[in-house]
Amino acid sequence: MITLLTRFTLFSWLFLSIVGCPPQVRYPNGHFLNVTNYQPDPKKASHTKSGIRYWAPPGVDVRDQVDRLTAELEQCLGTKIRRDWIGVLIPDDAYVSKCSGQWVVPSTPNCKLCIDQKGLPLPEKCCGLRLPTAACPCVCNMRSVLQDNYLIVTTKTLALYKAELTRLITGVNFPWGQKELAKCLKQ
Repeated sequence: MITLLTRFTLFSWLFLSIVGCPPQVRYPNGHFLNVTNYQPDPKKASHTKSGIRYWAPPGVDVRDQVDRLTAELEQCLGTKIRRDWIGVLIPDDAYVSKCSGQWVVPSTPNCKLCIDQKGLPLPEKCCGLRLPTAACPCVCNMRSVLQDNYLIVTTKTLALYKAELTRLITGVNFPWGQKELAKCLKQ
């Protein structure tokens, strides 16, 4: 006889499988701080040929590129990447930074990263802003970030897609610092 707890567990698993919600933990090695808070609708997801869920604005088609970059990384790392464990979001509010000239994702990372590691001269009043303003045309935004331990939030250029996917599957926060991982990050 199936206990009530077992029934609840089976029902929960079935329900989450049907509505397309990601499991709580996919790649348990890395629990990275969320610096974005996008809520992509599972019902509006598209899928690449290899089964990676993605969300992109109208007119932006990254299917083939996401599959190619994922396959290249998989081959280089020599590990199987579960396509059903990742998602890719190209937010419609990504923009080209006036400071770096790069496509970036509105985010709120630690401003110290942009000042110390990237050398951006950001005044303290501009730290913590998600989007540029007239008073702060340069804010600390990233080209690609992880959200919720499965979602790679990036721009249509897919800059640093491989780096974020590497962070996700290995748990290594700075893959460029490890020779074996760094060689796999070229787009």
